[in-house]
Amino acid sequence: MKREITVLDERHPDWEGQKPRERTLSDMEADVLRARAFALASQAVEECPTQTVASLLFAMGEETYGVRLSEVREIQRDYRLTPIPCVPAFVLGVMSLRGEIVSVNDLASMMGLSTGAARRPRQPAIVLEVGGVQAAIVVDEIRDIADIPVESIDPPLNMVDHSQAPFLNGTALLDGHLVGLIDARRVLQPVGGPGGP
Repeated sequence: MKREITVLDERHPDWEGQKPRERTLSDMEADVLRARAFALASQAVEECPTQTVASLLFAMGEETYGVRLSEVREIQRDYRLTPIPCVPAFVLGVMSLRGEIVSVNDLASMMGLSTGAARRPRQPAIVLEVGGVQAAIVVDEIRDIADIPVESIDPPLNMVDHSQAPFLNGTALLDGHLVGLIDARRVLQPVGGPGGP
């Protein structure tokens, strides 16, 4: 948008008997510098887009958590759970996933959380896969997919229950809600995932 500048001199009838206002180059230079700064800032934003982590959001109790979308193989809602003996309490059983036997784990129990709600049949199960190892984690509710800015991720120290920290990569504030970012490698350790015994 072009800016029109009207220069009035002391002969203009509107200025009769008045001291003319001095129009210096500094006014126009300031406008040019502001426009230049805005253009450079816009260019920098285009060249360096904000890095984000695509995450699947889900709920456990009243809390919201997320896991990297790249570590999610699929979501199962209609699966047959087969209990197995002599396993930790958080292992609910196994399910067959197109011929593969996959461990089904209660993530809340694994993390030592009390969600205050009894486990419902056919709760959604998120199948995670990292380094060729896979397992399903049962959660209360699948919520959404979100791109979380990397710069907004803080250490996992802000959750109410600090016992969750070993299972989290970090926390982030998303739309006014604190989101705990699950460390899939740590969750998969009990079934032989990377970093496990």
